[in-house]
Amino acid sequence: MPLLKICGLTRIEDALAARGADMLGVVLEPSSPRVGSLTLLRDIKSEVKVPAVAVRVSGSLEEMFDLARDADYLQIHRVLTNDELEALSSYEKRKILYVPADLKFLNYLKNACERGDLVLVDSPSKTSATDLKVAAVMLSECSKAGLAGGIGLDNLDSYLKLQPYFLDVSRGVEISPGVKDHRKLRELIRRVKG
Repeated sequence: MPLLKICGLTRIEDALAARGADMLGVVLEPSSPRVGSLTLLRDIKSEVKVPAVAVRVSGSLEEMFDLARDADYLQIHRVLTNDELEALSSYEKRKILYVPADLKFLNYLKNACERGDLVLVDSPSKTSATDLKVAAVMLSECSKAGLAGGIGLDNLDSYLKLQPYFLDVSRGVEISPGVKDHRKLRELIRRVKG
């Protein structure tokens, strides 16, 4: 049974409805339609008592880690430079590192797997689902890799068959960007966590 992360949370009521998930993600990227807040991140930790993940794309490592100081994890959702990968060891916070679901990133995946606490294999395109054949190859290279990218109730079983370490779901349980469908959340949690 994989771990489950619900991401793109913008409201505490949605975070409360996601009880049963193993991690809850708040996007702290101002340009995102799912941008959350530091207050929500803190409320998740105090009210829901589930590990909170701060998600960032832009900024220096120092800026990202500083912004994520109240989170349990920092998810860096972009490909890092070699220098940035090397510098990760100087930060104590747990890290989730994004890797595009593309076989040309296999070496990067291995590097990220060594330096991150978790690795997230996600579609390189925001508008398409992750290629499951590519994902299967990438999962075989990193035992702590999870999957994201187009996961919903209709295709969940296909992702589960790949036996990822964790699943990361956002759009697949939404009514609109950042607003979760509580019925879909409950069904997802039931099917993933049993």
